Amino acid sequence: PMNTCKTCTNPDKGGTCAAIGQFPNATVAEYGTYAENDLHGIMAEIFARGPVKASVNAEPLRDYRGGIIVDSPVMRNTTHTHGVSLVGW
Repeated sequence: PMNTCKTCTNPDKGGTCAAIGQFPNATVAEYGTYAENDLHGIMAEIFARGPVKASVNAEPLRDYRGGIIVDSPVMRNTTHTHGVSLVGW
């Protein structure tokens, strides 16, 4: 199970990872993509069907110390390392 699914608590800074032995009962009924900056499309999806998942490159957040993160090309690469749920606006 360790190579299938795991949960971690900041392993790069002394945390640990543990295998998940029992998986939640969840399925994906539909999926798709949105054009960059298609905020109204994402809002319509959340309104019609509930939360949506977004992939993000979390590398720039590794040493985050607070404040506002400014959009930049490094934040838009294809190395998506985390998923976040968008639940509203």
